[in-house]
Amino acid sequence: MFALFHKALCRMGDAYPLYAYVWPKGKDVIIFLLFSVTLMGVLAAGAAPLAETQEVISWEDAHHYYGELKTVEGVIVKSHNSGKAVFLNFHPNWKRYFTAVILAEDFHKFPENPERRYLNKRVRVTGIIKKYQDKPEIILHSPDAIQILNHRSDPGGAGLKGVLVERVADGDTLFIRYRGERYAVRLIGVDTPETSHPLKPVQYFADEATQFTKTLAEGKAVRLEFDWQRLDKYDRLLAYVYLPDGRMLNAEIIKQGFGFAYLKYPFKRLDLFKQLESQARTEGKGLWDGEGFKELHWLQKQRREPILLTLSARCIWDIHYLQYVRQVPMSEIPASLSDLRLWTNEYAPQDLDLCLKQAGWQAIPSSEIGETISVYEMTNMRWGFISRLAVRVNVPQKGIQAFLAETQRRICR
Repeated sequence: MFALFHKALCRMGDAYPLYAYVWPKGKDVIIFLLFSVTLMGVLAAGAAPLAETQEVISWEDAHHYYGELKTVEGVIVKSHNSGKAVFLNFHPNWKRYFTAVILAEDFHKFPENPERRYLNKRVRVTGIIKKYQDKPEIILHSPDAIQILNHRSDPGGAGLKGVLVERVADGDTLFIRYRGERYAVRLIGVDTPETSHPLKPVQYFADEATQFTKTLAEGKAVRLEFDWQRLDKYDRLLAYVYLPDGRMLNAEIIKQGFGFAYLKYPFKRLDLFKQLESQARTEGKGLWDGEGFKELHWLQKQRREPILLTLSARCIWDIHYLQYVRQVPMSEIPASLSDLRLWTNEYAPQDLDLCLKQAGWQAIPSSEIGETISVYEMTNMRWGFISRLAVRVNVPQKGIQAFLAETQRRICR
């Protein structure tokens, strides 16, 4: 490449004697400088699309990618200018969750008052994810590293009145029509069984939950109220929905036993929703009827494939899923079940195969023979266990260890 530049520029010098007049013996210096500038331009042009081609991840997942160059998407829900830095927070709890930071030395590069400019905007920020005081952050050195997304997913306003519920997708998701525009709405603080998960079959009581929401809301004019976060990572509006008679749809779903209080993130009516779920469970309403045994029977009737745990007489545990098996100590079984729940929700079959192999699962039959426990994934992040010795339902993640320990004591005497 250098030879080509040299030849071309020498010809240019012959055509334009000014080069020879100004630098009569310095053509090679000129060539080198022009080559360097051109090369930097080529490299810059090649690097420019890098941010655009980065994998886009949600701010909720940023802590999985420390030390990696990523593009992180989310809504700036809180911001602060300390004078030494501007903090763009993707969650009100800035001490724990992802933050984008602009240092004072770079203030002059950004629009005036960046803490206002980016507030309540959906953005993508690109950079190396660093760990600072036990939380992820990206330092923004240039305005090119942050992009405001021009979505129409949020109609604006503190709340919306006279909103038509055009269609109910499932128990906790609606499509509304407001001022001629269509928006997707996810109900805050409530989770209902899935009807249309791309990788999962229909869950227990999903059809009933969907029908309940349709009966209450579809075709009705409702009012929407927002909380600290207006959009989720799928660009759905997050809202409390008030029915024409004044009742809150979110609360009614939980109160009547058609859904659960979704407690993964804070929201202002969290305590109320927890209380409503506890009351519905106590009264055996909706999906709580039968204390979980009806759900377990339904799963068996649907011929759902269970996860199998095998405990041999030598007190060795094997965990089986489809054609895969992994030998694990009892203490690791809860985490393995949690991983399986996560992976089967996120990965298509071919990707799931790769994930299992990378995690140490073997595509070979187990040689161990012993006590077998069938494990069923239940709604609301709970488990059902069926063995020769006992049947347990609605076992939370933290209760798995105690059940397994009891089984091991009875088998390995």
